[in-house]
Amino acid sequence: MSDSSIPSKPFKDEDLSSPSVSKRALLTFVSENADPEFLKGCGLNGKVDDIIRDLHKDKIVQAYKDLYTSGSFKKASNDLAKEVVTSEDTASAPASIKNEKEPILYTKQQMKKGDKVNFSS
Repeated sequence: MSDSSIPSKPFKDEDLSSPSVSKRALLTFVSENADPEFLKGCGLNGKVDDIIRDLHKDKIVQAYKDLYTSGSFKKASNDLAKEVVTSEDTASAPASIKNEKEPILYTKQQMKKGDKVNFSS
């Protein structure tokens, strides 16, 4: 990736272990900027509240550092827009096929209620 797509570090390395930087602030930054595959690999995918409750700050700090060392940031918004457009084109094709009338394979036949001689209740 190019350097322009990598955001600057909002937290200094000295401040990461101090209580001045919260787990929530670190986790929201990582989840907003990291690639979904990176989040799955680190175990940080899911709701922020659930992750904060389950993980220690050390693991979130390590994921923050790994994010910058590996450079696995989200793609640019233009790339995502192109992917969405192509997926919409492929999704609309089967919908047009479904709109055609399908032949009736069977008809439902209901039996009449009995007169309590043939069908007992």
